[in-house]
Amino acid sequence: MNKEELEEIRSTPRKMSLSWLKKHGCFDRIMGATDGEEFSNYTMKNRIDFVLSGCTKNYCYCGKLLKPNYTYCSPRCVGNAPDIVKKMSEIQRLNAKERHAKTVETNLSLYGVTHCLLRPEVQSKVQAKKALYYDTLRRKVLQEHGVEQEAYDVDWVKRALADCTSYTEVCARYFNNISKTLLIDYSQGNSWDSELLTMDDFHKPAFDEIGFQELPSNWLAWWSSIWNPGTSEWDTPSVGKQPAWIHYMTEVNKTYGNFAIQNNEMFMTLNRRYEFNGTGIEDLTTYIDPAKYNFIFAETSIDAMNFWVQIAVDYTYRAKMSGKLMPNL
Repeated sequence: MNKEELEEIRSTPRKMSLSWLKKHGCFDRIMGATDGEEFSNYTMKNRIDFVLSGCTKNYCYCGKLLKPNYTYCSPRCVGNAPDIVKKMSEIQRLNAKERHAKTVETNLSLYGVTHCLLRPEVQSKVQAKKALYYDTLRRKVLQEHGVEQEAYDVDWVKRALADCTSYTEVCARYFNNISKTLLIDYSQGNSWDSELLTMDDFHKPAFDEIGFQELPSNWLAWWSSIWNPGTSEWDTPSVGKQPAWIHYMTEVNKTYGNFAIQNNEMFMTLNRRYEFNGTGIEDLTTYIDPAKYNFIFAETSIDAMNFWVQIAVDYTYRAKMSGKLMPNL
């Protein structure tokens, strides 16, 4: 099968069919010339064009084999091609001011504003959507917590602090006696994911109901782990039990750098500073003790009433695991 015969086949759609090629013994020859994994995305037309080009392989700048008569292997490579990016950047820079002026002129002539989003009908739709969102949110908060949501701006916070003399009074007067928890920071513990050695250490859905697991002390304070020369391993005591896999669904505030150094800028954060008793953690607590965070104030006595209220609203739903709140034993 010479080049003239192959060109005739290429120009005749009927002869391009697999049945005709196999019947006349052309199929195996064409497939033999384009054998290999890199030709897997070639159509029969591409294979014939490749043979007609003298079996010359051309590659895209990304390293993949190009189809015959192609300059790039994919639309992504077209968009990211250095020469095209450079050309488009030059074009955009050359007439950027003119295009912007033309856009502003068109908007002014059609809508009377410099930007289409400033049109009165668009603004009214935006305000209506915002009002609907906040009304839905207000109804949800009122239904779930019994609290009428207000605009928690700076003036609202100042008014709340001026009207009340204690944290408890703020909760009673402004939050329908809902208990609030301080948003504290941690910096001394090892992250649990730093102990993952293999894929087998990740969460397994089949073990969702194993009950409870140990809470390693080094997750709270890294220095609570002790090196055992006999076993050549780190001995990490447990501070108690917690629901299994709950660390996958729990996120805490963390501090880094100078904010995690006790004698540097840690005073700017509500950092939990665990105390060392020679072998482990001295001051473990099962609740947030305000006395542990008075170090950020000049007056550190417990009756100084340093803490008033810290408010955070974060409506985020995560479903990384099964929906059980408490595993079964």
